[in-house]
Amino acid sequence: MNERMQTSCIILIAVVFLYPHMSLAQLQKPGIISMASGYLESARVQPKGHLYSQITYGYHSSDSKFTTLGFDAMGDIISLDSGNTRVKAPDFTAHTITYHGAYGITDRLTIFLGVPWIHSKYEFVRRYTDKDGPDGIGDIDIGIKHLITDNLSGDGIFLSAQVIFKIPEAYDFYYPLTSVSLGDGQYDAEFDLLLGKDWGRSYTVFQAGFTYRFENTDFDPVTFKPSDEIRILIGGGFNINSRFAIRGSLNWIKSLENAEVSDALILSSYTLGGLAWHGDKVLIKDTLGIEQNILNAGVDAQYDVTNKLGATIALNKNIKGLDGIGTENAADITTFSLVLSYVH
Repeated sequence: MNERMQTSCIILIAVVFLYPHMSLAQLQKPGIISMASGYLESARVQPKGHLYSQITYGYHSSDSKFTTLGFDAMGDIISLDSGNTRVKAPDFTAHTITYHGAYGITDRLTIFLGVPWIHSKYEFVRRYTDKDGPDGIGDIDIGIKHLITDNLSGDGIFLSAQVIFKIPEAYDFYYPLTSVSLGDGQYDAEFDLLLGKDWGRSYTVFQAGFTYRFENTDFDPVTFKPSDEIRILIGGGFNINSRFAIRGSLNWIKSLENAEVSDALILSSYTLGGLAWHGDKVLIKDTLGIEQNILNAGVDAQYDVTNKLGATIALNKNIKGLDGIGTENAADITTFSLVLSYVH
């Protein structure tokens, strides 16, 4: 028996011994928590020496999911491709507090940082342990945005480019088939183009991007790589008066359906209720949630307390949408947010 196979067997024995009562169906998780707060990404950058700070409290909840797998009345999988349907899922809630800061290095170049603190509650975690779920600092976003032009084609359209790196180093990543972590435990690199147009009392925003998602090798040879993604955001706002504004957005994340799991991970799943005919489909689309399509609709209202301090209330929800453009193999998450922002 080679060293790689020996390592796989040791992991399998440990999993069976430590988690004898859990099955894959009980370990299905909502996947990535939407951090959407109603704050629309903008093609604008911060002026040199100015700092924009935003503190967001978010309450996230879900008791169902959208899935392309087919389930019978007992909750057993009977089909790997049955069309997108909304089904019952274990209850999930999370409280998040996120800091987002953006600082103008020059009048055209801004660096930014996003740090979320998460306290989660999973029904199946509480069922088998004395804990609610993981809590702590989640994935950290670090990025840079460059204003290419503020007058594209002479029409007053802002055009910017940004690069964002997702850093998973602030939390422990646990064995993916038997425990829930605060993220997928691997790095992401995202590139976006942002267009913005100010119409006076209103504005529109368009964002298009690509996310490359690296492989998770924390439990090598049990490894997985989430699907790369295309990201599209359309949004805008309208100023009711000098202090009060309403905004809306539609954010679409489209999986490129190139997620991968290792043979050792598939083998490990068999000891936890996975079946041979499932192959890698259930692991990718349901258990790990690493090939999600998400269509998120959001509305918010902002009040400028002063010319530097703003308060926002927001509601975001994953929606089913249409065939090919909607939420698939992801949780039906609703997010309610309160936001305070300040320009230094």
